[in-house]
Amino acid sequence: MQKKALLALLIALMLLMSSCSLIQKDMAVDAATEIVKVADVVYTKGDIQEMVQSYLQQQQAYYAQYYGYNIDITSDSVIASAQDEVIQTAIEQAVTTAKAKELGLDTLNEEDQAEVDDLWQQYYDLVKNYMFADTELEGEELENAINDSIQSTFGVNKETLVASKVRENLRNEVVKDVTVSDDEVKTEFDTRVENAKSTYANSLSAYGSAYNNGSSTIYYRPAGYRLVKQILVKFTDEDDTMLDELDSKISTLNSQISSYRSDLENANVENLDELLTQVTSDVTIGLPNDGAVAPELIATTTDMLSDDTEESVKSLLLYLREAEEKLSVYQKLRDETQAAAYEHIDADADDILAQLANGADWDTLMAEKTQDPGMQSGKTSETGYAVCENMSGFDSAFVNAAMALEKVGDYSDKVASDLYGYYIIRYEGDVEEGPVDLADVQETIHDELLESKQNETYDAAVAQWVTDANAFIDKKSLNN
Repeated sequence: MQKKALLALLIALMLLMSSCSLIQKDMAVDAATEIVKVADVVYTKGDIQEMVQSYLQQQQAYYAQYYGYNIDITSDSVIASAQDEVIQTAIEQAVTTAKAKELGLDTLNEEDQAEVDDLWQQYYDLVKNYMFADTELEGEELENAINDSIQSTFGVNKETLVASKVRENLRNEVVKDVTVSDDEVKTEFDTRVENAKSTYANSLSAYGSAYNNGSSTIYYRPAGYRLVKQILVKFTDEDDTMLDELDSKISTLNSQISSYRSDLENANVENLDELLTQVTSDVTIGLPNDGAVAPELIATTTDMLSDDTEESVKSLLLYLREAEEKLSVYQKLRDETQAAAYEHIDADADDILAQLANGADWDTLMAEKTQDPGMQSGKTSETGYAVCENMSGFDSAFVNAAMALEKVGDYSDKVASDLYGYYIIRYEGDVEEGPVDLADVQETIHDELLESKQNETYDAAVAQWVTDANAFIDKKSLNN
């Protein structure tokens, strides 16, 4: 009986092992299932699944980094969308590779190869210097490690760089006859001028943002703007740090107060302010010797509410009263700190004003004294900032003082800013209303129109190649 039992166990084990072997074999066969066939290229189920998984991980990382949330890469709809994207891209790569070979563009000339080699070397040196600076790896082992890191970090290798250059040459061949006429440029210019006028009519500050940030090409200048320069005398680093810390604490307390009041309103508490008078809070604050803001306030609270008040409401009232007391202390401390901060830079600001009064050249003095990066380099350091009445995006103290100057060449006294220190502002000139000269933006418009037309031409060509290739796609097997 024992022998029969042992034999049965052995047979069961053999069957299990055989079953596992069959499953492994079936999985291998399944992974080799042809999902896409096009232009003599076959993408198997394993190929597509690997590319889809990589694509989903890239998408997840992208949304987390730039939008602050995670996409559900296990969602059926997300996976289906990724599969469509991967399959379409795979087909396009296959047909463009075939077309490049057909046109004799699949082999790089010496110049193109040198460009690819140089780009690869840049990747190689970057990864080697920053990721393997202290490595003990040598020779082939180090070489392989660097290559793997380039692949994992940047998603490229030597082969993909060559393939990218081949596709670039194919695109150049397809679009080589695409042109843009002067009439097309003029028509586009007129359209952009009208669009800009409409934008600035709805948001006058948009012009100032575009001009001062250099974020976009200017096509139209609205009325109401002037150009001003400034010599900024900033708070000392120590004062600036303390003010930032106080602002952070005040902001946190305001959020807490808003939350407590909202909770009390949701609890249908009536006569809230009257109830708060029944809660006393004795708050004190001290500063260490180094002048840094103490991390915590010391608070004692006495509950004088009637016995029939709900405990949850009592707690909220206590928290609210304490937060408001703390806020009052911090606001007072901030006012005192800011007053001291102005005193610490008064002498510097007064010296600048004295030099200007004695005939010092504004631009020379500004280059020497201003602590505003926008006045130290770039277009705005030469022309000044564009500002208008009630402009958003700039400190209101700066805007108001700039617009109060009466004539070109006038400069202000020192203007106190809650944010930075003192502004000393000079009126440079007015912004002339109307369209910019076409000649100033003609090249920009031409190049953008040409790029757009080339993209349309190339995309249409690829779409036609895809249609002509009549790819075989087995989505059903991919999802089984």
